[in-house]
Amino acid sequence: MSNWITRVRWVSYVPQSFVVVALMVAALVSSASVRAQETPTKTFLERAKEFRDKVVASMESSAKSAGEEYSKLRANAAKASGPAREKMHAEMEALSKKWAASREKLSASLDTHLHSINEEMKALEAKAAKASGSAREQAGVEMEKLRAEWHTTREKMSASLSANMKAAGEEFAHLKEQSATATADAKTKLGPKMEQLKAEWSKNREKLAAHLDADMKAAKEEMDKLSEKTSSAAKATKEKLLQKYNELRAKSDDLAKEKSIDDAK
Repeated sequence: MSNWITRVRWVSYVPQSFVVVALMVAALVSSASVRAQETPTKTFLERAKEFRDKVVASMESSAKSAGEEYSKLRANAAKASGPAREKMHAEMEALSKKWAASREKLSASLDTHLHSINEEMKALEAKAAKASGSAREQAGVEMEKLRAEWHTTREKMSASLSANMKAAGEEFAHLKEQSATATADAKTKLGPKMEQLKAEWSKNREKLAAHLDADMKAAKEEMDKLSEKTSSAAKATKEKLLQKYNELRAKSDDLAKEKSIDDAK
């Protein structure tokens, strides 16, 4: 009995702040435990996808923002005159470099994105080959998710290359218009930038043509694999693939007809 009283008296001497802190720590631990039970742990593939999506979204936002800044400044410069116009043209040159760098980063990011997915698909295929039962089925589910992500990223890449061509073409046309009425000295200064834009336009056109050809080839191979299958699911898949193939073919044909930015008006 005396021991119990001694322990009670000892507790009564403990500073209240210590007790409060101890209770707070206990509450935090309990809360974290509850959240851990309520929120399922994300797989490595899910976390990797989230990271890739954030990187790509950031690059897309940067490229879009730089393009909008440039377009706005170009519109204002067209209305200005004298020193104000010259100042805006200097700002446009700096923004043009920023925009071009953003476009390049976005394309590089998407390339990295695709490579990362390809590596994950190879690793998952190797894992599935050794697995059986539910583990094999789970690997199959994850593989379908990766394939869907791969196709989405391929579409983004094509859209990015097309947008890069358009941006370079529009800027080139603007500089070409300026050059028509510029002094000899001004034309000399505009020359390197115009050549850079031509090179960017051509590079993106070649990449886009290669992407479209590769995607058409892949779609054709998938259709050939399903050619002898007659199930309703196979027929539906073949119809989707044919639609995709025709869309890719139309884009490829349009790209082949597109004039060089030197000849575009």
